[in-house]
Amino acid sequence: MSNNSQKIYAFQEGLQMKKFLLQIKWLLHKAKPVRVNLIVNTCINLALSGLSIYLALLSKSLIDAATNADVTLVFKWIKILAMIFLCQLALRALGKYLHTYTITKLLNTLQKQLFEHLMHSKWQSQMTYHSMHLLGYLNNDATKITTLICDTLPSLITLTLTFLISSMTLLRLDTKIAFLTLLIGPIFTALSLIIRKKMKLMYHK
Repeated sequence: MSNNSQKIYAFQEGLQMKKFLLQIKWLLHKAKPVRVNLIVNTCINLALSGLSIYLALLSKSLIDAATNADVTLVFKWIKILAMIFLCQLALRALGKYLHTYTITKLLNTLQKQLFEHLMHSKWQSQMTYHSMHLLGYLNNDATKITTLICDTLPSLITLTLTFLISSMTLLRLDTKIAFLTLLIGPIFTALSLIIRKKMKLMYHK
């Protein structure tokens, strides 16, 4: 690829990054009516992830107690496991309810804003769009934006923090396996980025 093509590609990459940041800013602005709900729901998901990791550690302790024939300790871990299961059920129920309420509220808010914008806009401006396009904005696009705000962004935060907590826990249990896992992850990530970049260059060419 020539120097001009590389400069054009770098310029386009810069524009795409700027556009991506503007889109993130716009999404955060649209999420303002349900921002508190999203934070609470993300905290619930993080708590569930933490309890799942803690359950794995408790299961190990329960197996060790059963192997050593320590009946008192076995019943102790069973009681703790039962309490954690009940907490998980309560948190999942609360998380489902809050998630459904948040999605419904945000979707209604976006559709209301779009509808009011159409109702107060000039008729000549509306004529540039087909009625099916406007209906698509009200239904499909609003739903996709709601899903992105309420599902994708919180899931990304939850998965990232869960990965960090799991890595720290694994590092505490077995250092060699933890380092091996942490080494494999970035290698696959780097390979995927290299392949993605080459595919973009080929597509651009």
